[in-house]
Amino acid sequence: RLAGGRTMMLAGRQNFEPHCGTIRADLSSIEGQRSIDEIEGEAIAKQIGELMRNGHIQHFGEISVIARARWRSKLITQIFDKNKINWFDRSQISFDDSWEALLAISILELSVNTDSSDCLYNVMSLIESSWVALQHSTDDALDVAIRIQTDLKTNLNCSIAPENARDILSAANLWKLVKLASWSEAETKNRMANLERLIRDITDLATQTKLNIKDTISRLAGIGAVQILTGQESKGREFNHVFFIGIEEGLLPDRRANNDEQIAEERRIFYVGLTRAKKTAYLSSVSQRITHWGTIQTVKPSRFLSSIPVDLLSDFP
Repeated sequence: RLAGGRTMMLAGRQNFEPHCGTIRADLSSIEGQRSIDEIEGEAIAKQIGELMRNGHIQHFGEISVIARARWRSKLITQIFDKNKINWFDRSQISFDDSWEALLAISILELSVNTDSSDCLYNVMSLIESSWVALQHSTDDALDVAIRIQTDLKTNLNCSIAPENARDILSAANLWKLVKLASWSEAETKNRMANLERLIRDITDLATQTKLNIKDTISRLAGIGAVQILTGQESKGREFNHVFFIGIEEGLLPDRRANNDEQIAEERRIFYVGLTRAKKTAYLSSVSQRITHWGTIQTVKPSRFLSSIPVDLLSDFP
């Protein structure tokens, strides 16, 4: 369901009914030296804290902040840092979340604890979904997963560290599995290239954050950190709780959208972002925002909010 408030921008009752709604949030003044963007960010941080304290989330990765334009979420992330809320901007990654990348991440997780039944199950599930098991004649997905587990235990000659991701995946014979799962040489080439991007992202992120391999791949997999996305990047993803910010004229729809086709595309972005939420979604707009040039601009809530049936609205308690 979507919850919201009229004067405080965000809301959320803690009983999650299986229906959908929207909010209209309006911050009509600047309090003290804080900009309205800061008030918005602080309200989001506060609500995330409430979700955690009340047991509605197990980790920050169940939450996403979605914005039509990336700059709109910049101040939000600064406030997250201030409140010690882990976040990850998914624009930092260059790999696609396709099957081979997900399998590679699962194999790296298994390498950290080769006796983990949960990690083994994750590997098996991805193998099953890729048809790799069928290419192994009588072997089923569990057989292939166990073989990977055995290879990791016997073939690894390096430490389990981000800089050794390629060696770990090689020990598990991932490249062979990718070839078996591909229908053509071109597909194999594309999947291999994607794995190269994943390995590079793992190395770069670990270098920047000083995280170990477990925490690095968790961050890339969307675990343990609020996911920062644009509306277009959010397509195909789902989160228990979504904060869709900047639902304002000039941003959504974009000020450059000036014909029916372009407005329709903006509406699709609104719909995609809205439907990423599995439990709750919080939609926010501000009455004033700071522009790229540091000036204050008065804005109105997006016209798209009016398409939400009134009976699906809920006020901030």
